[in-house]
Amino acid sequence: MKMAIVPRYADIFDEPVPELEDLLRDISSEVIIGLLTMIQAKLHLDSADFKVQVEILQLFLRRQPLAIQHRIGLKVMESRKDRGADAYAIFSELHTLEFMHYCLGHYRKIPMGDDTTPDQEFRLFKAYIIFIEKRQEIDAGIFDENRHHAVDFFYKNTWPLLSSQYEAGNIINPFTEMIRGIVLFNFLEYNSPYAENIRQFLAKRGHTSSWNYVFALLNVIQHSWKQTERNNDKSSSAIISVTEEFKPLFDSISMDARNYTATYAVDHRNYSGIKDKPIFRYGEDSYFILNWNFFHNKLYEGLLYDLYTHSDIASAGGFKTFPNFKQYVSEEVTEGILFKKLLRASLQKKHSVLLFDEKTTQGFPDAYYRAGGDVILFEIKDAFFPANAINTTSFQAIKDAIDAKYNQANKGTGQLISQLQHIINTPFEKIKGYKHSRNLTIYPVMIYTDHFFSMPGVNQYLQEAFVEKITKAGMMNKFKKIQPLVFINIRFLINHLDLLRKNGTGFIDLFKLYYHEQARTLKKVRRTDDLNAYFDCYQTFEMAVKYKHGDIMYRQEGYVRTVVDTLELTQGMSAGLEEGK
Repeated sequence: MKMAIVPRYADIFDEPVPELEDLLRDISSEVIIGLLTMIQAKLHLDSADFKVQVEILQLFLRRQPLAIQHRIGLKVMESRKDRGADAYAIFSELHTLEFMHYCLGHYRKIPMGDDTTPDQEFRLFKAYIIFIEKRQEIDAGIFDENRHHAVDFFYKNTWPLLSSQYEAGNIINPFTEMIRGIVLFNFLEYNSPYAENIRQFLAKRGHTSSWNYVFALLNVIQHSWKQTERNNDKSSSAIISVTEEFKPLFDSISMDARNYTATYAVDHRNYSGIKDKPIFRYGEDSYFILNWNFFHNKLYEGLLYDLYTHSDIASAGGFKTFPNFKQYVSEEVTEGILFKKLLRASLQKKHSVLLFDEKTTQGFPDAYYRAGGDVILFEIKDAFFPANAINTTSFQAIKDAIDAKYNQANKGTGQLISQLQHIINTPFEKIKGYKHSRNLTIYPVMIYTDHFFSMPGVNQYLQEAFVEKITKAGMMNKFKKIQPLVFINIRFLINHLDLLRKNGTGFIDLFKLYYHEQARTLKKVRRTDDLNAYFDCYQTFEMAVKYKHGDIMYRQEGYVRTVVDTLELTQGMSAGLEEGK
């Protein structure tokens, strides 16, 4: 992630800045939203290089006189050159989403013809430029350029800025979320008391099996990709036409614009309204996909919320709040099924030991793995990043949120410290497979699930906090070595299960790679003091691995079969196939 630079109104237009409302006075919000979905689709389903920026610009300028097109084009190129070509972006998913929220929060349905006029399109472009400039001014007020006077300047100056942007910029892999959704459904349908609640939920959406529900969503995504490839037009995926059988599902996640205005006009609440209803109905059979990431989210995290709010599972299970239900799913599904099965499949080295917390030994790690003198201690926390910390500009509030979940005496780093002390005093293995704890190399690992915790620098912050606790506890010389803490998204384990099973790319191999990348990029920071170098230095474990192994990470033969077999995904498939006949 880099710091983006946007054009200012004065960079492109030689005139006073008009009022936003005056520019939009005769344009229906529905029309603006339709255009924004086209822009969002272009940005999401293709790399946001400058060629894509030019394609989007043509949506606004294609019916303008050639003289205006030429003048605007020259102004944009001059602005891009003057302000930094590498980070320059007129259009971004964040700003598109923000402008969409603005239009929904000030929704007006104005009678219009079948098409906008060239004048309206030009005013829309002006309105967009004004809007993103104002949005950038807010961000500029958050970011403190005076970074040389604070040791932890990166956290203090970037987290308040990034937290508010991360929801829009985060790319959600639909295949990964599909896998998590199927594991969730399989548990609730076949291994919990809530099978009937799930059947009722599915029936309201026109389906009798969870597999068909999941694949209905996935087919929309795949269809949009194929349509995009066939037409060579990224905007073709912005609008979806559906048949009668899919309408109950689509209508269940379609937005009521008037309700959105009444609820979210003042505050988008981390885009909760668009995440809950990421589709906008247009006519009888067509729907705008407001945001593809939020649509993908319906395959798991959004699904989790839908199950709680739109089924009887809350009352049936006595889940008084959504966090209560989330905790139940975390313990039974994320930790009890997903985490354990992924580790069992990933850690298969001969003469190794893999143990899980069976709740019989106090302080036992969620997973303990030893191969020779190497020990990995795993802690998993399926925790949401608090909404009040996402929407704040306070570094302290964000830091407190991270500490609350992963850096307490009884959570995260504190648990790892207790486990190290336990190993010193009493081994976790019933039959001790090593001579002395001082001969062990420890690899502490924490697994997280919410993408907000993957902001640049979070892993490094937790590494520093962990070292501080180790030093305070006097443990530095109690082992052969305690390696830096590694913070990993559980999606990495799902996406690269096959990679983790191969020689040379197992957990410890990738940890060593990450340590090497951290050292390499830190040298660059000290040499250049460049802000983008800091982003490289504070990158996540996943990005460091991708930097080195990107050519093979998504090319492993047999991956789908490996995941299906490992997670036993076919449990509910027969019912889904019967429905599909």
